[in-house]
Amino acid sequence: MKRFSILFVLLYTVNSVPFTHWHNIEDDVVLFIDGEYKYNWFEAWNECASKNMSLITLDSEQKEKMLTKLLREVFNSTRNLWLGANDLAEEGKFTWASTGAVFDYSNWSLNRSKNNWRVRNPDNYQNKEHCVHYWRESEFEWNDNVCGTKMGLICEDHHITQLMKKDLKALYVFLHKGIGRRGIM
Repeated sequence: MKRFSILFVLLYTVNSVPFTHWHNIEDDVVLFIDGEYKYNWFEAWNECASKNMSLITLDSEQKEKMLTKLLREVFNSTRNLWLGANDLAEEGKFTWASTGAVFDYSNWSLNRSKNNWRVRNPDNYQNKEHCVHYWRESEFEWNDNVCGTKMGLICEDHHITQLMKKDLKALYVFLHKGIGRRGIM
């Protein structure tokens, strides 16, 4: 009976620990992840902005690998999650909304139809898909979708905030190594 009581208390404690939306990857980049399907792309952008963040920019394979590793730990399965890119300014020219940069890196999914006919995404289905998201139908690959579709989101520190953190870290290292022992050069 005593073992059962201890097991019950342990299970209750584990299940009552709240899910945290806040995470870190890559040199202290702060992320906010909400897996509930309650935001269209514009609402997701605004939600991130309300936290002084932006929808995530996945501009390198390394960054995406770190993110997918984290997402596998956080969620049991792939989710539809908005990313910070679209082709609203020019059809077929996808850019990261936070930087305005055109994709140097991408991870588009291979769309499989009912007839096993394969179309590479982005496919701009019915000329209505302009916003980019992680697609639950594929294993952490990207798809274009109607911007008004409700999904989860991934926010990150603003691009400028990330640059400032890197500069401050470099300045700290310089000051610590350059002045700390030898005085001002």
